[in-house]
Amino acid sequence: MTSRYEILKNQTQLIIHHYHHMELADWQSQPRSEGEYVKWMNSLRLFKSVTNEAAKLNDLRQSERLVNDFYTDTQSPLPPPEDLAPIVRIVCDCLPNIYQALLENQPSILTFPQKTSLDSIPNQGTEPASNEKPLAEAIAAYLTENQRKGWKARTINQYQHSLVVAYSFFGEVSIGSLTREHGRSLRETLPKLIKGKTQDDLNKQGIAGCITNDIHLQISSITANNHMNRLREFFRWSESMGYISRNPLPDDNIPAPKVSKQAKRDPITDDQAKLIFGHSLFSEHKGTKTKKIQHASHFWLPLIAAYSGMRLGEISQLSVQNIRKIGEHWCFIVEQFTENQYLKTPNAVRAVPIHNELIRIGFMEFVDYIRANNGTRLFENIRLIQGNYSNKPSEWFIKQFRDALGLPLHVTPHAFRHSVKDKLSRVEANPENISRLLGHAGGQYGGLVSDDVSHLAPLINAIDYGAATAHIQPIQPAIFHCDPVPTPSDMEV
Repeated sequence: MTSRYEILKNQTQLIIHHYHHMELADWQSQPRSEGEYVKWMNSLRLFKSVTNEAAKLNDLRQSERLVNDFYTDTQSPLPPPEDLAPIVRIVCDCLPNIYQALLENQPSILTFPQKTSLDSIPNQGTEPASNEKPLAEAIAAYLTENQRKGWKARTINQYQHSLVVAYSFFGEVSIGSLTREHGRSLRETLPKLIKGKTQDDLNKQGIAGCITNDIHLQISSITANNHMNRLREFFRWSESMGYISRNPLPDDNIPAPKVSKQAKRDPITDDQAKLIFGHSLFSEHKGTKTKKIQHASHFWLPLIAAYSGMRLGEISQLSVQNIRKIGEHWCFIVEQFTENQYLKTPNAVRAVPIHNELIRIGFMEFVDYIRANNGTRLFENIRLIQGNYSNKPSEWFIKQFRDALGLPLHVTPHAFRHSVKDKLSRVEANPENISRLLGHAGGQYGGLVSDDVSHLAPLINAIDYGAATAHIQPIQPAIFHCDPVPTPSDMEV
């Protein structure tokens, strides 16, 4: 009689070989150009990185889909749950090997766990939960285990923030005492969290001091659901460890409020841009709190956003490495050069020519100053908070420009991205070039830094706000109150 070990091993081998064959057959289904081959190889490297990360994070969503698709495609009977769970887990661990095999043009090799290791996997529900485990201890054990797995510091910080929210809400309780009623109450509270509240705020003020009924101050539904997903993963792990018998959080995400697509993407108009850049910070080089402009980011971030269409997070994390000349054109190279730089999507990797107006106002002299003084980041005053560089600069822009000038609610730094898209659409018929400049998903050349931007530079230089910045005089690095290559005391937004 075939053992359970052999059955699982055979099933997993079939799934891995099936998926490997499908990927290879799709590539070989038609003649390919050299450019397509380069793109395919880059995609394989990206998918290998993504699946490696999923294996480290115990993110089984893709492997679950692949396993279910296999049984659907082959019309094979689905194994019982106690066998399906280890198959999904092993497939998750093996996916990076498939992409490595494709990169090396080799057959996929399945590394299967030892029989003793496999047999030690408990069947779901066979072990009673240990209701006495304090929630704080379970959280500490979860974070420690995932640090050992090699999670990135940014990921650890994001999970830690979500777990601090949960701990602030539930208090000092045993994890096994949490019920679905507790989970529903937390789900109802998450959307009320105040934007920008940190772990320190939660520890000092408690959950009551960090929530509001003012919808304009609340976090977005996306952020609330990010908390939900991280906490679900924590409780799923707790269930597998025997600390709880059931995940207390509901399965459904928090519904997003109905917002029209047009409201989401309203651009900053030329008249609104004239009001923003007519501010004394630009017209007279005066700071909002100090005689001189306090930080270089206050001056340059709005201008770069207006003339590049880059995301605020991409601008905030720029380093001197991200400024490079391609042919005759200086460019923003949107790429991850350090572990503290993050991209929203793989398609975000790109080269964006630097607009002539930025060069006229003195941007390249500013970059040269950073380089000459052994600086690294262009805006060192902007700190990474909860895995994000853009929160504080966005709040500063909204307070100093939108609210102070009485502009509509949609006027945020991100709205310049919509302005750039609209302006590019008026001068460029090829949507591929617009996607390439904005780093949108779905473009044929997404995720690559081009070695020729000569056709893109005229498009960028066509961005115009009706001479909204024509009055801004060229600026020198010495004009800023805080040196762009700062001492530790200057490190604040």
